Amino acid sequence: MGFIENIKNNSLTYWAITRKENEKLVGTICLFDVSEEQKKCEIGYELLREYQGKGIMTEAANKIIKYSNQTLGLKTIDAYTHKDNESSINFIKKLKFKRMDSVDETNSKLILFRLNISNKNK
Repeated sequence: MGFIENIKNNSLTYWAITRKENEKLVGTICLFDVSEEQKKCEIGYELLREYQGKGIMTEAANKIIKYSNQTLGLKTIDAYTHKDNESSINFIKKLKFKRMDSVDETNSKLILFRLNISNKNK
């Protein structure tokens, strides 16, 4: 299934992250593999290196987490990151995601973090 079909089926939603002063694109954040039945999804994110460490992604992620709970009614968000990506691991932990023991069967170098948001943003 392609990108456009995913958006139409609500299984993938992307947001652009821009600078307020000039609307320059500096990153993206997305929700995908949305399951209305299980009330869960996966989150993905990327930010240009020169904008990292400035709180931009934290602000964006907190808004998307709140949106996923309050608007979409989701209760769980998963995030995979490479086991050697300390920056991403620290970021996801800062958002209160907990490391899971599960191993990605398709890539053993990915680790799973999970956030339960049942009452986090109400």
